[in-house]
Amino acid sequence: MDLIDLGIGDPDLPTPAHIIEAMKKAVGEPVNHRYPSYSGMLEFRAAVAEWYRKRFSVDLDPEKEVLTSSGARRDRPLALAFINPGDVSLVPSPGYPCITSRLFSAAARVTPCP
Repeated sequence: MDLIDLGIGDPDLPTPAHIIEAMKKAVGEPVNHRYPSYSGMLEFRAAVAEWYRKRFSVDLDPEKEVLTSSGARRDRPLALAFINPGDVSLVPSPGYPCITSRLFSAAARVTPCP
């Protein structure tokens, strides 16, 4: 039986060749030899805001309303800083389990949304 594994981040397919080539090129560029800013690249945040506008008809200010992060496992402090006990938090379902656990630790009311 062919099953889809929704487990945590364990790739089961090889990385496509065009992605490997792009990574090789990016490693050689000095601009990539530093840590990114904490706020993330404005160009990326603007692209996220544009995607939200097209996908959900939601207007976001990329300078004030889009946050980049290094991943859900490191974002526990964000949940504790911005979510008050009892706040409703919408999470994708199925989704990454670490997101839900961070919200539970902040005493949020987790509401799955398909």
